[in-house]
Amino acid sequence: MSGDETIAAPLTTSFGTLLREVAGELAATRSRVPSPPRTRKDWRRLRTGIRVNPTESLRSLTYRSCAINDLPNSWGLLQHLGLHHRNQVLVAEGDDVETAQLAHAMRIADHDVLFRRYDDLGRDHRSFFGLDVHQQGLENRIRSFSPAAFRADAAKRSGHDDRAYAFHRATWELRAIPFCLEHWDMLQDKCWCEGEGVIQRWTRTASHLHECDKCGDPLASLESYPVPDDMRPALGVLTALVDPIASNREAAAKALPEAIRDADRSKIFYAVRRLADTIDPEAKTRPIDAPRERLHGLWRACTALINWPEGFGEITDLAVSEGQRNRIRKAWLEISDATASADRMNAERQAGLRRKKAAKGALSRREALKLANSLKPVGIRPATEIARLSTEVLMWAWDEGHFTQHRRAHGPRELPAFDRVELVHFSDMWSKRVSPSSLAHELGISLHGVEQFAALGIIPANAPAIPNSGPHFYPEDVEDFYTKFEELVAERVATAETIEDPVTLIHAMKHVSGRPKPWGPVIKMLLGGEMGFEVSKNRRVADSILISAWDIKVVKRLHFDRDRFKIAFSPEIIQNDAMSLLNVAAGAGRVLNGLPSRGVNPKFYRVADVEERARKFVTLPELALVLGMMPADAYYWLEDQHLTETMPGLWNREVLDVIGQLLGETQDAKKS
Repeated sequence: MSGDETIAAPLTTSFGTLLREVAGELAATRSRVPSPPRTRKDWRRLRTGIRVNPTESLRSLTYRSCAINDLPNSWGLLQHLGLHHRNQVLVAEGDDVETAQLAHAMRIADHDVLFRRYDDLGRDHRSFFGLDVHQQGLENRIRSFSPAAFRADAAKRSGHDDRAYAFHRATWELRAIPFCLEHWDMLQDKCWCEGEGVIQRWTRTASHLHECDKCGDPLASLESYPVPDDMRPALGVLTALVDPIASNREAAAKALPEAIRDADRSKIFYAVRRLADTIDPEAKTRPIDAPRERLHGLWRACTALINWPEGFGEITDLAVSEGQRNRIRKAWLEISDATASADRMNAERQAGLRRKKAAKGALSRREALKLANSLKPVGIRPATEIARLSTEVLMWAWDEGHFTQHRRAHGPRELPAFDRVELVHFSDMWSKRVSPSSLAHELGISLHGVEQFAALGIIPANAPAIPNSGPHFYPEDVEDFYTKFEELVAERVATAETIEDPVTLIHAMKHVSGRPKPWGPVIKMLLGGEMGFEVSKNRRVADSILISAWDIKVVKRLHFDRDRFKIAFSPEIIQNDAMSLLNVAAGAGRVLNGLPSRGVNPKFYRVADVEERARKFVTLPELALVLGMMPADAYYWLEDQHLTETMPGLWNREVLDVIGQLLGETQDAKKS
């Protein structure tokens, strides 16, 4: 590949915080991805190769290769290897980039790339060097770093002029571990060359990996925040779970009790993370310049792991809420399950050796009996205590097949029974669901708008939900929606697409009168590229979207027909959504006078009643929009024309025809 390839000046943009920052700077050099090469002789190859470090991530190899070959951004290389989106360097987890071509381009062996790929395990899980982690647990946008590690890398140069000496450790991409296991300082992600700091990204490669991608200053010069010495022995057991190199994991595993050294490290890592989150749910919000406070929960969880099985009993003695105690009990069950699974596999492989070790490393008879009892199915009362869910929810889930349908004798009757471990996982899944009300708030749309999203498949409502509670969503499906939206925004920015006479989508929706807002059809058009849009800096999605004023007529024509879908739509509507449907402000509740309701805060109305009122009547803000006036001026104009309210704040919809005639006469008079 030529090192003097023409690259345009970077293009910058900002987006709503809910959309997350897409890419700090995007180089817009091409409108499409080049066609892939047909034969191996056509494959791209960089001028200069790099040395591969054993614990290095694939993103690090890609970044360093681009930087040492003077490519100002990773897209300069990856666009030729099949990558579809320039704002994410998805070389480890994506399927766009072909492994052999990437290895050839960077002048390294194929196995060096294959070893560092995060293979898909299904259900949004990835294999991190054999460790099963959810894809949300892997950071692929922000380039975290350890100043102490970069200083150590510089010291190892031994005078050689190697500009790409520093490398990014793969474990720095694990969001659950906010420190460097090798050099024991807190990970950072900013250079303080500007204002509130410049977050380091993977896309900008004009400077080297150990330098700020904005100003070029060495990141090794930043102040380090060391992990306290007394915390390191316990936290060091994480190496046994996450280190990319098997020999490193085996050496670190000596700190674990013998009974769990062969346990499934994926399940143990999951349990440790959950335990840490239980002890300190706010850990991620704590500053890195206070390492002891930031790492307290993780340190306690690792200490409990070293002292297994007694360690978990000690943690339950802490002054925590009942809900937190329940989460700790769940973590205990998961560790036990992992151990049992590992013991079964070990028995199949080494039956004789296992018998010898049993006397030394197995649980005592009392502990074994306690463990066996803990794995028996339980009735509904203890099930509600374990899962912290109501009888109604658990019985519905049992009937729907979310649990293995065990039964237990109760006198002459057989009653439903529940597997404890299944209760743990179902409770975790249930608690992580995104409710329709919270999603509506995040997006800035109505609850019926969320129902439209679910019906149209914009965000699949795959999470379990009891009847009449509305569609519920898995966090990863909501995240996928945001990611698709980000990618579409990034593509539009990269190609410098703009719209004429922009107005907010919220304003455009006010032109929809007499019926529910078509949130689903509009967003589907945007995602499908059927309507141009831009994004402004606002907190919620609906507030941030700008469309052309010329497209308001398109929005007005769109309808969402409930009858086309075989899902249960809510028969009720909250007061705020009802006011939005009628295009009035939150304080104009009088337009709902006379309609039956229930509740106080929130107050619910029947959907049929509110929509019937919208079909029959028009509100002052809607009339002001038609007249092109402020609401107060519109009110006085209506009075002058003797067009009075039928009800407080409401006019018969026929008044629109009268207004049309009056405005037409006014225009005719002006022409004459």
